[in-house]
Amino acid sequence: MNSLEESEPWETPLEPFVPWGSPDDHFKLFEGPVGLRVSGFDLAQVPGQITFLLRAGSDLDWAVDLSAVDAETVSEWSRSYVPTERAASQLYFNFLGHSVTAPTWRTSWDRGFISPPDRSNQQRTLARAVAQWVNLPDLGGETLLHRVEADGMWREWRGRWTLDLPPWRVVLDRRKDLDEVYREAKKTSLSVPTHMMQISRSSGVFSSEDAEHLVGGLQMAFSFALGRWTAPFLIVGMDEADRPVYSNWAPRLIDLPRRDAGRWWPTSRHQDLPHYLSSFLPMWDDETEQDVLKFLVTSALAASQRVVVEQRLMTTVAAIEYLSWVDEVLGGRLTEHKWRYKKSSAQRIRRLLDRAQIPVAINVKRTPSLAAFAEDADLTDGPAVIAEIRDAVTHPKDRRRLYGVDNPIVEASRLSARYLDLLILHRIGYRGYTADRTHVTGWVGESDHQVPWMTRETG
Repeated sequence: MNSLEESEPWETPLEPFVPWGSPDDHFKLFEGPVGLRVSGFDLAQVPGQITFLLRAGSDLDWAVDLSAVDAETVSEWSRSYVPTERAASQLYFNFLGHSVTAPTWRTSWDRGFISPPDRSNQQRTLARAVAQWVNLPDLGGETLLHRVEADGMWREWRGRWTLDLPPWRVVLDRRKDLDEVYREAKKTSLSVPTHMMQISRSSGVFSSEDAEHLVGGLQMAFSFALGRWTAPFLIVGMDEADRPVYSNWAPRLIDLPRRDAGRWWPTSRHQDLPHYLSSFLPMWDDETEQDVLKFLVTSALAASQRVVVEQRLMTTVAAIEYLSWVDEVLGGRLTEHKWRYKKSSAQRIRRLLDRAQIPVAINVKRTPSLAAFAEDADLTDGPAVIAEIRDAVTHPKDRRRLYGVDNPIVEASRLSARYLDLLILHRIGYRGYTADRTHVTGWVGESDHQVPWMTRETG
């Protein structure tokens, strides 16, 4: 290995709060004295711990160990718990030198779970904020990271990914063994901490509310790109003296890394990610657009979940019709009366796709059952057949049309999800490549193509 003097410029990696380890579903975030405020009085502080549990979604669980405390304290903790009452409580403890109070519910006299906090009285002024992400793949960082190990040896790897989105700068450092542990996490259906993130602002300090807003946008954007929920499990804010003054202990939605079959982002095309995020996050900053994006993205993510296929189809078609309402009625293209009573669902979907230059023809090779259904029903294109199948699901007459040997519902749900992916990307102005949900056979990457509105512009 070259000497330090001969190496290219490097950066020191951000230090994780939870040590990098093997894939698991339990991650200990805190261990130390904790107290509880309940029914108007404080219970004495006792040894406790807070654990991040990742199975279905995520939970922050706490427990206390009363085995070594005096009998009076044990009695106080046990008497204060009434199983038939669901009184809100507050867990309080000291984390990295600053005091934390987190809302909680007790499930027994010595344990419970943390609930989402009321942020109205938690505003802080920050110089930077850090967070540890779970289940993110390699983002293609180019900056060299350098770390001296406990044995005195030093290691270098390309692991820093940086997004400049003035006035924000987002830095994500991947763990050195990411490729290995990520494969293991997918194989074992477990989760794994993968990156440390730091956010800062070129204009100086910012509020904790600003930090939460940006992290919320990053969670939504990364989750949409991967077709599953991903998130950081703890946000910590530092003041100008680099002292921790803020932390958010709210649980967040997180899925396992193996559930990424519904992603539209080709993970090998790292170069498209900065453009995508630079398109998504400014829309997130617009309060009106943020509401639209939330609904559309959560609907697209629902289409990737392990639920019945009819539900996936209903969700995606409803989201496309919602976007049609936003685009045509709220956007002033049509009156509410014309939108509701003069146009069919197929026409609404078709107009959206046409405006985005998204092809509406049915691909016989990728959706053969859908093509056969369309021919049998004398339907001309994708929007028509999707609307017809959605209506047949909600108002069934002849179930053999939908549940015969060549079941068209699965292909209809994939095609509608593909339409929704592209419509969201078109709305934010994305110009890169996508993976096609309807392409379920062949080599990885075979279905990766530039978005159709760019293909048609340059073709």
